[in-house]
Amino acid sequence: MISLDTQKQLANVIMTIAHEEKALEVIRQVLGEQALFTPYTAFLRLDRKKKGFLDKAALKRFLQYCCSLLTPVIATTASNQSRPRSAPTSSTSTRKSTREG
Repeated sequence: MISLDTQKQLANVIMTIAHEEKALEVIRQVLGEQALFTPYTAFLRLDRKKKGFLDKAALKRFLQYCCSLLTPVIATTASNQSRPRSAPTSSTSTRKSTREG
């Protein structure tokens, strides 16, 4: 039998995997809706040496390139999520009341 701590760690790993799978599915759906996106074209772009398959080096280059593009976006998103949301200002409620009256 595994310890309670190990069970908690395993549960965290499974929850993380489930969360990431859900996020990937959203990305798959968005890509599927793009008229100009085709999986084969994406494969050809990754297979720059025209081997007919993707090797570890090709995937690593692609991920490094993507991560370099996404790092500023991820940092911005993370900082926006860490900020507390402010309450609506009084001008919002004033505008609402003037529309109603």
